[in-house]
Amino acid sequence: MNSRTYKVENEPSEQGFLSLLDECNHFNLEEFSSVNYAGFPIGYVHKDFVHYVSQNPMFLLDKGNLHIVEDYHDSQKLTDAFSKINRELEDNGIIRNSHGGEEYNVVHSGFTNPLFKISRAAAGFWGIRVFGVHVNGLSERNGQWHMWVAKRAKSRSAPGLLDHMVCGGLDSSLSIQENLIKEAQEEANINAQDIIKASPAGMVSCWIQTGHFLNRFTPIIYDLVLDKDFEPVNKDGAVESFSTMALDDICKQPEKIALFKVSAYPVLVNLLIRHGYIEADHPEYLSLCASLNRGFIDIINTK
Repeated sequence: MNSRTYKVENEPSEQGFLSLLDECNHFNLEEFSSVNYAGFPIGYVHKDFVHYVSQNPMFLLDKGNLHIVEDYHDSQKLTDAFSKINRELEDNGIIRNSHGGEEYNVVHSGFTNPLFKISRAAAGFWGIRVFGVHVNGLSERNGQWHMWVAKRAKSRSAPGLLDHMVCGGLDSSLSIQENLIKEAQEEANINAQDIIKASPAGMVSCWIQTGHFLNRFTPIIYDLVLDKDFEPVNKDGAVESFSTMALDDICKQPEKIALFKVSAYPVLVNLLIRHGYIEADHPEYLSLCASLNRGFIDIINTK
């Protein structure tokens, strides 16, 4: 993709890019205790629940933080232990739908050796970092780059909000590429031969506290350049309709990003930066770059 540059000449509006990214980094970590595996944090539990979960034999409570004891440093044993305590949390009305359904791999520094698996429904309670694929579906029309946008179905979470053409969490039973192929086929009717042409474009982070839960989402980003006559077709009922949006328009009107699901915000800002729509002389540039990577600080600090 050849970048087309739109230089921002005015000061950012009240609904600027940085204020939008602040919504993706909305949490107070002082309210949480870390959950540690072999000395590094893999999650965060709200302090109101720390005493309760610390009664489980897989945890040692030390200086207010939870440490998984060495006897549980086994993937299957730890998966089973979390499954058991999650059922107890569900029985007590703290979480819902903790068994059955999709599971996520819990990782620290890489995907090749996941530490254990956990129910998607319990990820927010434990503050586990979860991953998903986000595909920027791009096409050039009349000399301008556009992206395909999905309007989420009313029956799904975040009903009626906009989202990427293809996006979805990483199911623990599939590789990243297998997840990418699966989501592309289900959400936009893009075949495997085409979606594997998508260009990897890094990761961003999104940490959002909702009450006692800390949702830590890390989108894995891809750019896919599409023919101008391509039209996505949804197959899994997650999308009400598709439309296109010019990248120039998004850059000139940051408030358009607020029409999207919150986890899409950093992916969109990342796209605009990478392709030169937001340049280094933008008054928020350094803060934007820092904000996109704020959620990786726990990994950096344990190197």
